[in-house]
Amino acid sequence: MSHLWLLLLLLFSSVQAREGDPALWDGKRLMEEALQRQQQSPWVYEEQTLILTDRQGEQNVRKQRLYIRAEADGSLKYLLRFTYPPEVEGVTLRIYRDGLGGIERQLYLPALGQRMIPNPGVHSGDTFFGSDFSVFDLSDEQIDEFSYLRSEDPPAAGLLGAKLVVDAFPATPTNPHPLYRKRRHYIDAEMLTITRTDYYDHVGRLAKRRSRHDLRPVGREGETRWRADMVLMENLLLNHRSLLKVEKRIYSQNYVPAEIFEPKWILQQGEKLIPRRQLWQDLDLDLDVDLDPDLAPEPQSLLHPSATTLTANGGLL
Repeated sequence: MSHLWLLLLLLFSSVQAREGDPALWDGKRLMEEALQRQQQSPWVYEEQTLILTDRQGEQNVRKQRLYIRAEADGSLKYLLRFTYPPEVEGVTLRIYRDGLGGIERQLYLPALGQRMIPNPGVHSGDTFFGSDFSVFDLSDEQIDEFSYLRSEDPPAAGLLGAKLVVDAFPATPTNPHPLYRKRRHYIDAEMLTITRTDYYDHVGRLAKRRSRHDLRPVGREGETRWRADMVLMENLLLNHRSLLKVEKRIYSQNYVPAEIFEPKWILQQGEKLIPRRQLWQDLDLDLDVDLDPDLAPEPQSLLHPSATTLTANGGLL
C-alpha cells in the first residue's frame, strides 16, 4: 500500500510541476496565457509617434491617436486616427470585432470624400501608408484562427532571459493566410508576454520582425499586464523600419466615448478638414482596397503601390 501511495504522490507532483512550469506547456496554452497578459484595459487612449526609416536611412515622422473600447457584450472597438503631417491628417482606420469574433474593417480617406472604404488591406500582403505594419498586424490575434506548435527554445541570453518559442500556423491549411506562411512568437519565460514575432512568407523567407520594447507592468499584484511603450517592425526584405512610440497612455472611459467609433462621427470629423488632394498626390500610398469605378478619385490622387503602416498585437498594444 505504501508503494501505491508513493506512486500516486509522484504522479501528482509530476502533474503539478507540469501545470506550474510554462516550459512544459503546449503551444496553445502558452499563447492563451501570453495574450491574456497583453490584454488592454476596457478603455485605452494613446498618443503615438510613428518613425519610418527607409533603406537610405531617411526618416519620416507621423503622429496618430489610438482609441480602444471593449463593451460588455464582448465586442471590441478600435480606432486609429492620423493627426500629422497635414497630408494624412484625418485618415482613420476603424476595426470592429463583435462578440462572436466577426471582424469589420473600414478605412476613411479624406481625399476620397465622405465614404468609408470596407476591408482595406485584408486580401494581400501590401502594407499601409508607408509603414511596415499591415492591417492584419493591427488586429488582435484570435486563438481559434491558428494552430500553435512549440518550437525549440533558444538558450537564455544573459539579461534578456529565457524565451519560449511558439510557431503559429493558419488553423485551416486549405485556407492559408494571405500575408504569412507562419509566425514565430518569442515569449519571455518570466513575464509570459510576447517580446518578439518573426514573420515568414509563403516561400519560407524571414520577411518581417516585430519586437516590443520598454515593457511596463500595469495592474494589481497577481494580475500584471505588460504594455510596450515602443514597438519596432522591421521589413527585412526591403530594409525598412517602423518604430512606434507611445507618448501618452490613458485608461479612461471619458477618453473613448462610444460615439467616436461610429462611421457617422468619423465622416463628420472629415467634413472639418480642408480637401488636400494635391498633398495626397505627393504621398506614396499603398492601399489594398477595391473601389467602385463610380467612386474612384482622379487617376493622380492615388499613386503606385509600395510601402506600409502602423502597430499591434496581437495585434493591439
